[in-house]
Formats: sequence, structure tokens, C-alpha cells
Amino acid sequence: MNIQQCVINTFRPKTLSASFVPVLAGTFLFSGHLNPLVMLSLLLTVICLQMGTNFINDALDFTKGADNENRIGPLRMVQAGVLSQKQVYQFGLLFFAASLVTAIPFIEVGGLLFAVLLIFSIGLGYCYTGGPVPIAYRGLGELFVFAFFGIAATVSAIYLQIHTIPFMGWIAGSIIGFHSCVMISVNNLRDVKGDKEANKKTLAVRFGENFAKKKLLFFIFFPYVLNLLWIVNGNYIAAFLPYLSLPLAINLAKGILDNPPSPIYNTYLQKGGFLHILFALLMVIGARWT
Repeated sequence: MNIQQCVINTFRPKTLSASFVPVLAGTFLFSGHLNPLVMLSLLLTVICLQMGTNFINDALDFTKGADNENRIGPLRMVQAGVLSQKQVYQFGLLFFAASLVTAIPFIEVGGLLFAVLLIFSIGLGYCYTGGPVPIAYRGLGELFVFAFFGIAATVSAIYLQIHTIPFMGWIAGSIIGFHSCVMISVNNLRDVKGDKEANKKTLAVRFGENFAKKKLLFFIFFPYVLNLLWIVNGNYIAAFLPYLSLPLAINLAKGILDNPPSPIYNTYLQKGGFLHILFALLMVIGARWT
């Protein structure tokens, strides 16, 4: 594998939807008058937080033995010897520092609460793999992703545009969060063997492959149930338009059920990202349809 591909893999393009989907969906779900500077500020900040988390994760996973020569996921820069563990770690810290700058415009609008939320998010991003009790090594990765890349990012985007949070904003954040969890769950199921050897106690390691597959089915399909709550608002288009993505969800679920953890899960990771984008896009279109 060439150096360029290793660099691309480190930025994890298949999972970047975790950053831009909640921000863009939250921005456009309810807003009438768009504040583009606030949207861009929040988007860049969430991307920086994801990149910081990813780079720290890559550096420390290599140190802890989770990224070794037997790993079946995409090759990382430290694993491939393109950059040292220290260099990737420093890049992670640099992304966290950059988030403090990119966040200034939306903190000016949102106030002190958003400054506190940012600092808390940086801490959680670092503690995903670092610190004395790393989140990813305790089976809490899905909870982290749901809370941050679902609820927090989506609800923040909504509030910063309209200065209130409708009930369906919380539901939309939950839906986006569950579909974000599809990607990390595919990742963890794919890497279950190596994670077990490295004592990385993800839910897939703790409870086994069968449980991990059932959990994935829940994350894939429960958003379709939650989305029916748009009917309470009388918005039937928003409730049912995302069902156009159901064939993709079924195809993804079938592949996961039919295949044991293997390199083919890298394809399922990509499909999970596409489902994340497509469902959210259809939900926004439905919500804005008047």
C-alpha cells in the first residue's frame, strides 16, 4: 500500500459522515434564517474533534497492540511505519487545539455553555483511547458515539440556528446517533479477534459475535421506528420518505448476518456511512417539504 493511501486511511473517510451529517441535518431541519458562519464553525469543530480522536486512537491503539500486523482493517500510518507513534499523537493534539479556534464563532452565538461543552468534548475525545480508563477499551464506544455524534452535535446545530430545541430535534439526534453507531459497531465486529488479543474489551469482545450482530441490526433498523414520531407533528412526508433507504439497510444487514468478521466488513463500513447520509438527507427533505 502506498503512502497516500495510508494517509487517506488515517483520516477515515468512510466514517467522516459522523461529523458532517449531524451538523448539516441539525442546521437544515428546522431553521428558517440560516447563519452560515455558525454552521461552518460547528462543522469544522466537529470534524477537528473527530480527527483528533482518530489520530490519538491510531497512536495509542498501536502502542497497546490493537493495531498489529494481523489487523484486517485499513492500514494506519503508524502501523505502516509512515509516521511515528509520537508524530501521529501530536497531530491528534493539534486537531484538538484547532477545534478551540474554529469554535469561536459558534461560541460567540451560543455562549459559555458551548465553551464548556467543547472542553468536555475534547476531554472525551482524548479519553476515547487515552487516559486511565479509555472509553473504547471498556465497551463504551457506542455510547460515546451516540451521545456526541448523535445527540450533542445534532441538538447543538439546531439550537445555534433557532435558539430552541423542538421535541423532534432530540428524536432526530437519536436517529443520527444510532446510525453513527452502525459504523463503530461494524468496526468493532470486524476487529473482534485482534481487540480480544489486545484486551480491548469492546461490546463485541465482551458478549461475542452473535450479540454484536444483533446489536448492529438494532442500530440499523430502530431509526426507522423512531422516525415515525414525525407523525405526531403531522409530518407524514418526513415520517415515511426515509423509508426509501430501507433496501440499503436490508442489504447491509444481510451481509453482516451472512458473513463472519473479515475484510469484507470494510465494505459494510462504507455502506453504513452511506446509509447514515441517505437516511438523514431524506429526513431533512421530508421535514422541509411544505
